[in-house]
Amino acid sequence: MKLLLENWRKYLNEVSFEDAKEILDSKRTLKIVKAYRYDKEQEHPDYPDAGMTTQHRNFKNYLLDLIPDDLTDNQKGTSVLWLLKISREDPKVAADFINGRPFARQKVHTRNSLETFFHHQRFMPRQDLMQVKTVGDLIGMTDAAKEEIQKAQEEKSYRDAGAGTEILRDDAQWKVAIISNKGAACKLGKGTDWCTAAPGLDYFAQYYKPDDPLFYLEDKEGGQRFQFHYGRKQFMDQDDHPVGEEPSELFRLHAILAGALGEKIEQYPKVLKQDEVWKAEILLSDPNSSPEELKDFVDNILSSPAGVILAKVGRHMIDAAKHPNTPPETLVKIIEFDLERGAWGASKLRLTISAAGNPNMPTDTLDYLANANFEGHGGASVRYAVATNPSTSSETLYRMKMLEFQPRFSVEAREAKEQLRSRRANLEERKAFKIKVLKR
Repeated sequence: MKLLLENWRKYLNEVSFEDAKEILDSKRTLKIVKAYRYDKEQEHPDYPDAGMTTQHRNFKNYLLDLIPDDLTDNQKGTSVLWLLKISREDPKVAADFINGRPFARQKVHTRNSLETFFHHQRFMPRQDLMQVKTVGDLIGMTDAAKEEIQKAQEEKSYRDAGAGTEILRDDAQWKVAIISNKGAACKLGKGTDWCTAAPGLDYFAQYYKPDDPLFYLEDKEGGQRFQFHYGRKQFMDQDDHPVGEEPSELFRLHAILAGALGEKIEQYPKVLKQDEVWKAEILLSDPNSSPEELKDFVDNILSSPAGVILAKVGRHMIDAAKHPNTPPETLVKIIEFDLERGAWGASKLRLTISAAGNPNMPTDTLDYLANANFEGHGGASVRYAVATNPSTSSETLYRMKMLEFQPRFSVEAREAKEQLRSRRANLEERKAFKIKVLKR
């Protein structure tokens, strides 16, 4: 029996991530979902059934979502088995996974605690994860160990830290630096939850490349520190949480780094690429972006090499086509490009559809689109956009309305008819108001 236990413990420590994920499809895992379904049926016989397949998929996906990226393969496998174990022992945990709300606010803490546990295992009173009974116990144990971990970091000497730190800016507001070795990562990351700053581990080597290093930003006034790695798109605060999801917040920090880099930014292609992405997102998400800015943005894309244009069609050109301030001549250029490129499948006419719904579209272009013989779903979507565009002429709407009883055009014809009715109603209201004023 002792030998069996030792072999089992060895298996838990050596199980691969792939093997652990396969266990999530085993009969024992399916029993967890079946037990949840049985309990639900007993409590609420009329409760809507999401289906066994959906619930099992939720259970797997939300459980795997808690596994940190910065663990070894075996550590990820062990984490999966541990979460599976506590799900089997606690129906509430299983229900959270199945319903897509794993531990609610504890989700980020759970990921960070798993990472801290494995990165600093020697500081944990229970060094076997399988002996930790609950998520709350894990979070409590890793939080309690942080002071000792930080003390150990502070006592460690990093003789090569100076050689691995290139200061870009250091004033009363900000300290910005490029990190190029493990010593610098540990020194600048003291007291943070960054895996690259863990003294006994070498995650730094997995991140660092000469043209894609780690960047360190310290807000001296706000008391916050950040670590950016553009290659992996990880932009983390000192608690190893992603910086706010709003593009404006990320771009604010990026702008500070880019300003500190100056001309050196040319040495880091991934920084330049992300700079372009965030500038585009800020421009296209701002309703106050000027027509001139939007015109220049589209012109720059259309003058790029063909491969670059195609890469940006989905991400940026559609947003530009929909923007309320995109000028008429630019919308026409977008449609001309879309019709000339001859896209097929899901991408066919999608730029034209977006631009056709923009009220800034010239009336004569809308007339052309209404009469163009575009076939298939894409063609119907273009005509629908024209029929619902307030800038479409009444003459064009009338012609579209006349096709109401032809199945191919019935949907857009009904929309054209509805818009004509709405326009007539508004006209009658204006006439009635004018008569009322004149009578006074």
